[in-house]
Amino acid sequence: MIDPCQIIARKMLEDGYDPKPVLDFINEATITGQCEIVDIGKSIFVLIYIAPYEIVLHLFSEDSPVVLRKKILIFHNKILERSISKVYIYGENPKLIELLRKLGFTLQISDKSKFDWMIDPKCEILHINI
Repeated sequence: MIDPCQIIARKMLEDGYDPKPVLDFINEATITGQCEIVDIGKSIFVLIYIAPYEIVLHLFSEDSPVVLRKKILIFHNKILERSISKVYIYGENPKLIELLRKLGFTLQISDKSKFDWMIDPKCEILHINI
């Protein structure tokens, strides 16, 4: 089994970022319950709780686009099980935004100025096309 921290570190290094501050934050936030890692093989979904039932999503994946599509749908079911009502995404990840749109998710302009996009996962399950 691959260590999620290794995938996160590799992806951050590929994008030109120092992974240490992010990994330190994830470690501390996981201990306090502010953050959760959903590890689905080579796709790591980092959920940062910003309010009850609201998360910021960060995705680090070494899966092919075809496999990642399936993993996003698995992740979608997991957040529905957790009763997540809003998922916020920063706009700096155009590949993720494009993939979510291809899967049929409706991305809305965020109602919080800190984030670019938001998704209401409860409304989306009827619109997913695979």
